[in-house]
Amino acid sequence: MRFVDRSKIKRPDVLDGKELERAIPVFTDGGNREFTFRHYKDDGVKYALEQLFHGKCAYCEAYFAQSQPVDIEHYRPKSRVAGSKHGGYWWLAAEWDNLLPSCIDCNRRRKQSHPPLSEDLEEFFSQIDPNNPQNMGKLDHFPLRDNSVRAIFHMDAAKRHASLLDEGRLLLNPTQDNPDEHISFNTGHKDEYSLALPWGEDGEVSDIGLMSIQTYGLNRLGLVQARTRVLRDLEFLMEIYINLELLAQKTEARRTVKINTLNNGFASAAHAQETQDDIQFFDSITQAFRSLQTDIIEKITQMMAPHAPYSTLVKTWFEAQKKEMNVA
Repeated sequence: MRFVDRSKIKRPDVLDGKELERAIPVFTDGGNREFTFRHYKDDGVKYALEQLFHGKCAYCEAYFAQSQPVDIEHYRPKSRVAGSKHGGYWWLAAEWDNLLPSCIDCNRRRKQSHPPLSEDLEEFFSQIDPNNPQNMGKLDHFPLRDNSVRAIFHMDAAKRHASLLDEGRLLLNPTQDNPDEHISFNTGHKDEYSLALPWGEDGEVSDIGLMSIQTYGLNRLGLVQARTRVLRDLEFLMEIYINLELLAQKTEARRTVKINTLNNGFASAAHAQETQDDIQFFDSITQAFRSLQTDIIEKITQMMAPHAPYSTLVKTWFEAQKKEMNVA
């Protein structure tokens, strides 16, 4: 998950608030509350979200277009809230700021397996749903620190907004929060999976990170395996980069010997041109090695770009490896 600036994409015209105007009397007159919101499903909304998130799931950063349809996800559930008598945040059903693109695995709740976890991680995640620790997927879940302060509808727009701010949210919204402050990734030994970990930049356990990882299913087996394959590719690129560095240093050392031989007059007149040719050859080989190193860094930079899958994982790995790769 990475932060995404929602202001970069204009709110779709269809989300003009007129649908909410029609819904308010239905939900506030004490009737049966039957109203079908349709505008959030509009093709223009789907396109805008796809552009904003580069065709990736807002939560797990997997491309959804290749293998499954996108779910237009309501960050705050519109119809009901799991584990609560709350009737849902219906007034946000067609609100641009409440809509996110999600893959079906992050959005639809079901039992999913995960890789073996350490004892500490197993204990952390099992606290969330002790009876069903393998249930993952957001669906209608929206946990708060205190359910008694859950927002309700107000006719006054300012009060509606204030009541949302007062909620103690326990789920990350990538357009409002910096996920790096709450979630990191295991990028350690080659025999380890790339797990999402519930602590951020300060190294402390984050309850928001913990709840988000479990609710969105960020450690489900298939997703972890996909992230781990990316991690193995990165490790392979780093191995090539380091080997190229060693070869470049050896070539530069041999070039230096040739230059010293030439400068100190140790090369005979007959061999002077041959020595000069050797120097030029070593120059070209070194340049080739350095060029390949530049290509590798460019490839890793592309893998960190917003449009790339699992770009936050790649960024985490690269920041940890810069010193070993001697990259600024």
